[in-house]
Amino acid sequence: IPPPPRPPPAGAPRPLPPALPLAQAPPFPHARAERQYATSVYPPLSLSSVWPETFVNNDVVRSFQHALAEVSGGAWPLHVKYGVKKEIAFDEVRAGAISMTVGHSTYWPDTAPASAFFASIPFGLGPEEFAAWVSHGGGKELWREHYRPHNLVPFMAGDTGMQMGGGFNKRMRSTKDF
Repeated sequence: IPPPPRPPPAGAPRPLPPALPLAQAPPFPHARAERQYATSVYPPLSLSSVWPETFVNNDVVRSFQHALAEVSGGAWPLHVKYGVKKEIAFDEVRAGAISMTVGHSTYWPDTAPASAFFASIPFGLGPEEFAAWVSHGGGKELWREHYRPHNLVPFMAGDTGMQMGGGFNKRMRSTKDF
């Protein structure tokens, strides 16, 4: 029979119950961690999402929030703001007002003109090709070099696939329609 677990040292955060699998997680898994922050050794993290809370692209936000709670035992709070205007999300992170943001790199052409190459461009790479380029073909280094002047470190947090090219005033059925 193993000995009973030792109580935590005086002043240490009280351990939280194990994290639920993502499908069973409450809508705001960070709520428990926020109550623990007064005794936590972790600095608070904040994340802004340019999409509304119910938008499917926020699955990556919820997955990250759940993983962070799981690896920290619920002691590292992640405060999420949904629906942040894409025009200000990049600048909030650059200014240090928010720890990180999630959005589509094509949203910031005025701030980081080549950022579209790290998202999806008309007739560009497919999701697997893009992931291979970023992970193994020098894309990550190029992306970081592009964001370095803004004091940001980009990372891939999903892929929407390439965007179809063009906005046309009639249906395109063949190359002759161009």
